[in-house]
Amino acid sequence: DTLVLNAGIMAVPLGRTAQGHEMHFGVNHLAHFLVQDSLRDAMRDRAKLRGVAGRVVACSSIANMLPGALRMDDLDWRTREAAGKYEKWAAYAASKAQNVLLTDELARREAPEDLVANAFHPGIVTTNLVRYILPELTAENRDPEAERRTPQGRAMSRMGIRDADEGAKTHVWLATAPEAGEVSGKFFVDPGLEYPRGATRDQLVAAQDWFLVSENDPLAKQLHLPDKFFEWRTNANAEKLWTRSREMTEPFRA
Repeated sequence: DTLVLNAGIMAVPLGRTAQGHEMHFGVNHLAHFLVQDSLRDAMRDRAKLRGVAGRVVACSSIANMLPGALRMDDLDWRTREAAGKYEKWAAYAASKAQNVLLTDELARREAPEDLVANAFHPGIVTTNLVRYILPELTAENRDPEAERRTPQGRAMSRMGIRDADEGAKTHVWLATAPEAGEVSGKFFVDPGLEYPRGATRDQLVAAQDWFLVSENDPLAKQLHLPDKFFEWRTNANAEKLWTRSREMTEPFRA
């Protein structure tokens, strides 16, 4: 069985869920936490019965590297909101870091023969997800020729603009490929390419068959970032986030 945690919002104006949670935290993380927490026992039981590990796949983003976005002491943005320091991009980035911490903690808690859990970056995909920040990149509005004429457009192209089919390829690989069922606790930026841990510059450059933005412009060359951008990715943060998420979603189990 495979559970794909793919629902999400991106850089929306400040808002709160009916339970009072900051919108990105509530939709992009807490909802996913609750779904997997509710189904995990059943997935584990079926894995033991069938002899095939279940899979949890979470859609994250390399936006998770935004410095200072994830604050474990202010998951719901109450302190920063009160100080007038709410920032929608940082809220989105924090929720994408939480996606990775969730699958990291799942991988730590579950035996790999029962359940594997991984997260991935899909690229900048031309769906309505980007409508609040880059409306010109939605499928119905996009003009690739115009993009090449502006500095912002060229920069976005180098970061990997993809249509929906292309954006889903790592998602599908993690959900279905036999080799993806043998790894857990990883963050991928394309099929088979873990990032940033274990990915050297040479490996990234060699990944042109995966990261092909255009015929002569492989995305892999644009994405080599030092580990310092991922200092939030610790076992302590993953465990703390799990505990707090369990507490916050407890009312749904009553």
